[in-house]
Amino acid sequence: MAVNQVLEQGGAQPLQVAVTPSLTLQAGTPVMVGQLAGVTMTSNPPMLQPGTLAPLMLPSTGFVTILLAGVFMLTVTAKSALSPSTGSAVNPGDLLYVDGGTTTTDGSNLTYNFTLDKNSSATMGNAVGAPTGVKFGSAVSVGGAAGPLLASNATGSIAVRLKEAA
Repeated sequence: MAVNQVLEQGGAQPLQVAVTPSLTLQAGTPVMVGQLAGVTMTSNPPMLQPGTLAPLMLPSTGFVTILLAGVFMLTVTAKSALSPSTGSAVNPGDLLYVDGGTTTTDGSNLTYNFTLDKNSSATMGNAVGAPTGVKFGSAVSVGGAAGPLLASNATGSIAVRLKEAA
């Protein structure tokens, strides 16, 4: 289980993706594999030095393991557009989209370093002809909190349920 996973969904098998050995992703990072939303389960390279938060400098395994189902605490920006900036509060059940990011060119079709927000017309990744309006998941309330999970224009960590189909 990733350190930021809130709920685990039974039966969902993690996906192992081959990546360029120089790519470093920490466990708990939101990613897209093509149109599949996921969160990294293991880091690449893995582990921290015992008793510290310092990375253990191991050579990359060349693989990253990705969970494709569940609810995770992820950073979300409460906007419906980044440029020009347009705030929009995030409420339980709101759809969240992939906005920007970096898409690998190594054949893994992995996109990372994106913003999660309510921008339904955002472009995913940095490739020419990249798709727009790619859903990542939905904001959820854990513990039954009422009202907005994030106020308009705020950025914070909230529970996000991954979409389950491309």
